Amino acid sequence: MWGLNIIVFVVLIVVYRTLQKVIREVRD
Repeated sequence: MWGLNIIVFVVLIVVYRTLQKVIREVRD
């Protein structure tokens, strides 16, 4: 269970950072 939670947490961080980059590019 712990390993799965860590994987989900890392995936959420990667998706969040990717969305920030996309939003930044769209605004510019």
